[in-house]
Amino acid sequence: MFSGFGPFSILISKIKSSVKVISIDKNPYAIKLLKYNKLINNVYNLEILNIDSNEIKNLYKNYADNIIMNLPYDSKNFIESALISCKKNGLIHYYSMEYYKKLNSKNVNILFFETIKFIKSKALKLNKKIEIENKFIIRSCSAHNYNIRIDIKVLN
Repeated sequence: MFSGFGPFSILISKIKSSVKVISIDKNPYAIKLLKYNKLINNVYNLEILNIDSNEIKNLYKNYADNIIMNLPYDSKNFIESALISCKKNGLIHYYSMEYYKKLNSKNVNILFFETIKFIKSKALKLNKKIEIENKFIIRSCSAHNYNIRIDIKVLN
């Protein structure tokens, strides 16, 4: 989801040449660059779709082993599609931006609390069982804003 010009897609396609990689972005300019990237990198296992990421739930229900949701400010608007599209025991790599003013090593889990609660509510609505595999702070983006990643395992 949100593949842009393909920084994840191209690398994964080259490293895992035996798997099918599907890149989705609704920006036609990003797709044009991704197609060029595919060509110059001699990637043959990459399918490119110029569609809104919410459309994948209709095209790839229970299909994906891994879904990368690297749109940190808007991933919340696409989590249901990711949950529907992810197969049993698949992983969703969910990126988000979180704000917390007084973060320290003792309260770091508070940074993830609301987002995990939100993801669990969406999974419950869809009757999907999930577990949180990992949580990461990717980077601090400003004084109190953090780019985070939550790895979600879909159990059914």
